[in-house]
Parts: sequence; structure tokens; C-alpha cells
Amino acid sequence: MLWYYGRDLDKEPDLLSGLQEKACLAQESSGWEYAVVGLQDVNVYIRLATVGLPIAILPRGETLCAHT
Repeated sequence: MLWYYGRDLDKEPDLLSGLQEKACLAQESSGWEYAVVGLQDVNVYIRLATVGLPIAILPRGETLCAHT
């Protein structure tokens, strides 16, 4: 499902810009050092918009979700 819904996200600059705005708003309103908007499937986690972290594609086992 992640491949299907996320395959052309790099061709949607307006969507990514909007997600970046939401990440900034979340970080500002929470006061936390980091904010991330991402998609996760069984094997992969994709950071689409971030504050304080680089954009990345990670194996699911290396994500915060896997450790909580």
C-alpha cells in the first residue's frame, strides 16, 4: 500500500509543502525539538516532512515506532 500511495509523492510539491507546514506547526505548538510527518508500512518508514531531522527512508526496525 505504501508503494501504491507514496510512489509519486515527489511529484506533488504542493502536498509536500503543506505537510512541511504542518510539521513546523506541530513542532512550534508542542515545543518539542523534533516533528515528523511520515508513512509507514510493514517494512519501510518514509519521513515526508520533518523539523530537526533529515528526510529519510528507513527500515521499520530502525524507527521510533519499532522501539515503543
